[in-house]
Amino acid sequence: AFGFGSDISTIFNLNSNTSFALKFRDFFTTQIFWSNGSHEFVNPSLDAEISRNFTVFKKTTKLFLRTEIYVENRQTNIYVSKFSIDPHLGLSVAIHPAIEILGGYNINYFTAGVSYKWQKFRLNYSFENNSNLENSQKISLGYTL
Repeated sequence: AFGFGSDISTIFNLNSNTSFALKFRDFFTTQIFWSNGSHEFVNPSLDAEISRNFTVFKKTTKLFLRTEIYVENRQTNIYVSKFSIDPHLGLSVAIHPAIEILGGYNINYFTAGVSYKWQKFRLNYSFENNSNLENSQKISLGYTL
């Protein structure tokens, strides 16, 4: 499948080691075009995340706890009426000032990736071992204002 979407996000630094982030995903309703000729729409959703920095073996490490909130009854991990809530867990380890190794748990699947930072840009690559979609790979580009 191929799709294009856009998100808006912000980060609040609660203190030097803890951050809280909000992301409004697919704010203009993303379309996904499948190889079989069909397509689907992805409704907007809200992500909320808290992260905590700490040091392991002299490497800056971050632990992420995140939840996605959908206004549709997906009946995934947690659902109430028309709302679905999917919790996630992630870890990043800075192996170089510009490079982070990423790992996590996405609903029922293991994820891994790498992030490269250059000036105000960030390039992310991730891999998800998902038996329903075979294996998924994602690339994103970010810019810090």
